[in-house]
Amino acid sequence: MTRRPSSTWAAAAALLAACALAFACTAYVDAEELGLVLRFGRVDRVVPPGISLRLPYPIEEIIAVDVTTVRRVDVELARSHAPRDRRHLTADANLLDLELTAHYTVADPIAYTFAAEDPKAAAARILAGQARAVLATMPIDSVLTTAKLDLESRVQRRADKLFDALGLGIELTRVSAVEATPPAMVVEAFNDVASARGDRHTYRIEADAWADRRLSEARADSSTIANRAAADSTRLTNAAEAGAGAFEAMLAEYRKAPRVFRERVRDESAEQVLSGMRLVLTDPAKGPTHVERVSRSR
Repeated sequence: MTRRPSSTWAAAAALLAACALAFACTAYVDAEELGLVLRFGRVDRVVPPGISLRLPYPIEEIIAVDVTTVRRVDVELARSHAPRDRRHLTADANLLDLELTAHYTVADPIAYTFAAEDPKAAAARILAGQARAVLATMPIDSVLTTAKLDLESRVQRRADKLFDALGLGIELTRVSAVEATPPAMVVEAFNDVASARGDRHTYRIEADAWADRRLSEARADSSTIANRAAADSTRLTNAAEAGAGAFEAMLAEYRKAPRVFRERVRDESAEQVLSGMRLVLTDPAKGPTHVERVSRSR
């Protein structure tokens, strides 16, 4: 007995309905995404990458959120493209043209999807506000020279705290100051200041080199003087010790025979004094005109 055509069509329709239901109840989430399962518009659960089951639409639907891709936002695009929107006031009341680029990832897919209508625009506005707040505490010279990294890190920390407080589900990975320049009308004056700063650095290096050279010379002179003083001290000490030894020897001789010692010292002293003189002696007993010359040898 053969089946009726109506039964065959009914089976085929049932099979198609089952396939459609199976297709409606499954969803595929890519490897870099997480799936938000909404039940009647409210988040019911978060599913990992792969094939997931859900109730058919409109009971449940899945929104896939990329949580691994690093996204980028340019701060200058926060409100408009007008150049004046990029200008910020520094701590020393100078205007600065600043352009920031921030990179971020999605830390909380639920918050990122529902906390703000446009998370990227919200992040840009927050970054712009924090950049203005940080620049208001920094002088322009430091921003243009050595403090750019400090500016970037401070803006990132402040923005991260505000993202967490607002529950945007955003985590910054890097904030970069792409451009930080004074306005075009004062660029020449700033270049002059930078040139003067470079000259000051050069003069300081030259002064330090001169001071080091003079200090080395002074140290060499002091070493020479110290060595000479040490030599003189040794020589005078030796002479004093020799003189003291000679005096002690003479004192010992004096104590043995004081009279003989005094006469000998007197004769030796007279010999030393008169040895370089020419003497002429007269003898009144032999007449007033008698002159006797005495040679030095006598």
